[in-house]
Amino acid sequence: MGIKIAEQIEIIKRMVNEKFKIYLGEGLIADFQCKFNPPATIEEINQLEKDHKIAIPPDYKEFLLITNGMYLMDIMKFHSLNDIEMILDTGIYMQGVYPIAYINGDYIVINSDDIVCRQYIYAGGHDTVDEFICLSASFETFLDRLTSTNCNIYWDWYHSKIFYSFSGNYPDTKPTRYTSPVIYTKASLVVPNPPDNK
Repeated sequence: MGIKIAEQIEIIKRMVNEKFKIYLGEGLIADFQCKFNPPATIEEINQLEKDHKIAIPPDYKEFLLITNGMYLMDIMKFHSLNDIEMILDTGIYMQGVYPIAYINGDYIVINSDDIVCRQYIYAGGHDTVDEFICLSASFETFLDRLTSTNCNIYWDWYHSKIFYSFSGNYPDTKPTRYTSPVIYTKASLVVPNPPDNK
């Protein structure tokens, strides 16, 4: 297990309080701005699960009970329950799949079918809207990796067949670089022809 959700959110808050700057690539550096929404209620979470026949894993529920979504700069947004519901109402995602974030052009989704094995986070939609890669992570692991890499889109590193291992507690740990023995599997998680809801 990595760092708990509440601790990870505190890490992000400390980054903001310290006027943290983030490297965006190609020589661009931006100030790290963050907004945390008020917490969701367990009743609101249960209602979303019931209405849309999805399963929300315990670690993601914990996140929503602390902050019902958060905004990190212009390139990173963790959706609120209302955002998730509006997107699900479009019918674009397959049953049991729902979006939780939009990060630097990639959509982050949870596949309810994979919750039991705790490898249910997928990223995709950057190059092609119907291709997602399994990040082999729970929400807790995903958030831990995201904060450990200063909120960079670490899953792009896998495309280069390079894997970064993070052991110990952030922020004292430096990543260990080695060739990845893991090749992410790709999956189509959207409906080929979503319904027109006009």
